Amino acid sequence: MIEESPHDIVGTFLFDTFTEMLRFQLIRVSLAVLALPVILASCTNTSSNDEEFMAEVRSSTSKTLLEQNQQARKWMKEKANLKALATVDQKKAISQIDSLLNSKTLELDQLDELHALKGNIYYKMDSFQKSVIEFGTAAQRLNMQSPRDLAGRAGAYIKLKQYPDALSDLKAAAAINYDYYWNLGNYFEIVGNRDSAAFYYTKLFTKDTIYYRFCRDRATELAQPQAKLMKELKYIDTSETVLLVKPVQ
Repeated sequence: MIEESPHDIVGTFLFDTFTEMLRFQLIRVSLAVLALPVILASCTNTSSNDEEFMAEVRSSTSKTLLEQNQQARKWMKEKANLKALATVDQKKAISQIDSLLNSKTLELDQLDELHALKGNIYYKMDSFQKSVIEFGTAAQRLNMQSPRDLAGRAGAYIKLKQYPDALSDLKAAAAINYDYYWNLGNYFEIVGNRDSAAFYYTKLFTKDTIYYRFCRDRATELAQPQAKLMKELKYIDTSETVLLVKPVQ
C-alpha cells in the first residue's frame, strides 16, 4: 500500500488514476463521441441508406478508437522504457526525456508526465532544486494544478528545508484530492508535530475505514513515544492504469 521511500517507482507515483492520467487519455475519445450527434444530424438528409450510413459511422469510429488505443499502448511502452533506463543510467534517461520534450510532437499531458518523470529522477539524484523546477514546469504546461506534481515538488522542497513551500503545495494537493492528507501527515511528522500528523491521518481514515486503515495504524503508532518519525514523504502506491476503449462492432 505504501512505498518504503518516495520516488521508488520512477514517474508513476501519485497518479490519481481517474482524475489525472485517464482525464487526458479519454478526452479525445469523449470529444469524438460528443461530435457524433452533430455528424448524424448533418448527414441524415444526405444519406440514402440509413443502415449503410450507420455502418460507415461505426467503421470510422472504430478505426479512430483503435488508433487511439495503439497510441496509448505506444506511450505506455515509451514511459516504461524510460523508467527502466532510469534505474541503470539516470543521466541517459534524462537525455532521452529532453529529446522527447524537444520533439514538438507530444500532447500537453504527455509533456506533463515527462517533466514529472524528470523531476522524479532528479530527486533520486539528490538534485532537489532541479526536481522542484521540473515539477513546477509540469504544472505550468497544463495551466492547472496537478496534485501529483504539487506533492512531488513538496518532497523536493522538504529536502531543501523549504518547509513553508512544501506545506503550501501539500495543502493545495489535498484540496484537489484528499488522498494527499496522507502526505500532509507525513509533513507534520517530518517537522516533529505528532498531533497534527495524527489529525490528518485520522481525517483520511474516516474517508474509507477499510482502504485507509493504514492511516489509523500510523496515527496509533505515533501515540507511542518511541515511534520514529518520518524524514521524507512516503507516497501512496497508485499505479497507472490505461483504459482502452473497445470499438463498436
